[in-house]
This record gives sequence, structure tokens and C-alpha cells, in this order.
Amino acid sequence: MAGVRPGATCQEIRALLGEPDSHAPEADICYLGRDSLSVDFPTLRATYDGSGRSTSVLERPK
Repeated sequence: MAGVRPGATCQEIRALLGEPDSHAPEADICYLGRDSLSVDFPTLRATYDGSGRSTSVLERPK
């Protein structure tokens, strides 16, 4: 997803995606909508370190 990358701050990611559907101090999860050809809901999970910077950004399913 454009602009969502490791090293971005929590605030930068939320500015791009809006408030997460689920969150904890160490991660945000956003549901990206439903694929019309699948029963899966694509999700993006951003994991943060202690300073609030993302250490990984995973999108599933790809």
C-alpha cells in the first residue's frame, strides 16, 4: 500500500488509512475491504516498536 512502510510513525500510517479497526500499543490492524471474488477480507497489520515507529507492515492475503 503506497506510503505505508516500515519506519513510518503510527500517526503517519493512521493519516493514510484512518483509524484502525483494531489496535494495541504494539500494532494496528486495518480491514481493507472485501474482495468480490473471495471470502477473505484483506488486512494490513502494522507493528510498532517502543518509539511508535513501524517495524513491519504486512498485507494479507496478497
